[in-house]
Amino acid sequence: MPRILEPVTVVKTPEVDITEYAGNGSSGQPAISLAHVKAEGNWAEPWQCPEFDEWVLIQKGEVHIEHSHGDTVVVKAGQAVYLAKGERVRWVFPDGGCEYIPICLPGFTPANVHREDDGPNPPPHDKHVDIYHMVQTHNWEAAKASDEKVYYPPTYATDGFTHATADPKYLLTVGNHFYKETKAPDGSGKPSEWKLLKMTRRTLEAKKIDLKFEAPSPVGDTKEMDAEQSGGERFPHIFGGIPTEGVVVQEFDITRAEDGTFTGVVGLV
Repeated sequence: MPRILEPVTVVKTPEVDITEYAGNGSSGQPAISLAHVKAEGNWAEPWQCPEFDEWVLIQKGEVHIEHSHGDTVVVKAGQAVYLAKGERVRWVFPDGGCEYIPICLPGFTPANVHREDDGPNPPPHDKHVDIYHMVQTHNWEAAKASDEKVYYPPTYATDGFTHATADPKYLLTVGNHFYKETKAPDGSGKPSEWKLLKMTRRTLEAKKIDLKFEAPSPVGDTKEMDAEQSGGERFPHIFGGIPTEGVVVQEFDITRAEDGTFTGVVGLV
């Protein structure tokens, strides 16, 4: 039945006053947080790289959101902004301050916001501009020939997103962990042919495709890579398929041994 959520003041400093209506600090609902924030002007929060998606509705004033991969985004009263999980940002409040409503999914906590209180310290994934996806050649060619012109990996329905890699040094590890047993579709028993698709953050954003950097996760029934295999980094997850036109900037052939081991990517430096 309907339940009234009583507001709780979770932060009150000379710079900012945060009243939470749902979340870990108020309603005990860790799945989501909903708050009302009044921020004074002429100050900035430290850089942060949250483990949650955030939607922010600006009611009064404006906020300037700096990030590592483009111009500062200015969000004014009457506008809303979406910040994807794993996006490193810095909130700057100009003269006049700002009043806004943030919704975080899952809910905000001091531990999952990853605020850089001791000075700028970007996570390893933040430096990467290019995004890579490994694809079986016959599946990619079938997508190109389809009416939809969009590729979805075979595990998309199970996983809910398209797996990708930001740092190319992990590509062979990814291939050998998840895809070593893949066979050619002709029934010959030989290893299937694979390609590497290179995209960028900008080409994905141009199509309004959500890109979120998250902890390594399973692919279908195959368990996720461990910390040694992944280097402890977050990996990019593409929440949608890959359009066959306008997103991929380069294709590479991938080499494999007779036993299915992934051995290299032709032409990738």
